[in-house]
Amino acid sequence: EFAGKLMSAGFINGHFWVVGEMGALFRGDADATQWQAMGPEEDVNFNSIRAGVDGDIWITAEFGRLLRSRDNGLTWTSQELGSESLRSIVFEGSTGVAVGNQGQAFITNNSGDSWEQLPQFTPDHLFDISVRRGMWVTTGDRGALFRTTVPAGTWQAWQPQGLDKSYHNRLLKTADGLVIIGHQLGLLGQDNLQLWPGETQL
Repeated sequence: EFAGKLMSAGFINGHFWVVGEMGALFRGDADATQWQAMGPEEDVNFNSIRAGVDGDIWITAEFGRLLRSRDNGLTWTSQELGSESLRSIVFEGSTGVAVGNQGQAFITNNSGDSWEQLPQFTPDHLFDISVRRGMWVTTGDRGALFRTTVPAGTWQAWQPQGLDKSYHNRLLKTADGLVIIGHQLGLLGQDNLQLWPGETQL
């Protein structure tokens, strides 16, 4: 049994994975019927689990902790990138970016073997990051939404029509574009946010 909060789920390397508070880490089979605890005995909260390069699995955690497994969760290595909680991570090829609280962001160009901190482009917490068709996008608290085609370069504030100043904690890549999830739910267009369901102004 697990009494804590589960924070993130994903389907990686033919398995379902779930992470949460107090170092909770569970792996399920492809049907999500058989589950086993795979915890690396870390007494920290795990915020997200994502796929890396060549079968790597990554976990972002509080206190700047970043965990990596190269053997499908059997063993893990851990490193600290700053002191703020890391919330999410994404890779495209050998380039990866991890984001977290207080606008912290880190980049790797060698599949995660080493990381460098990016210049801060927002003081707001960043909750998720995604990349689609060469466009890197991150979102977070107080309407924070930034994008770039060069993750090591300048991140530009993105203010599509309809986006408010609330929190958004998830970006979901789809065939039609990026879906933003949080206080608002909708599909991000070039210059607007198509809200779901349609809202009626009273």
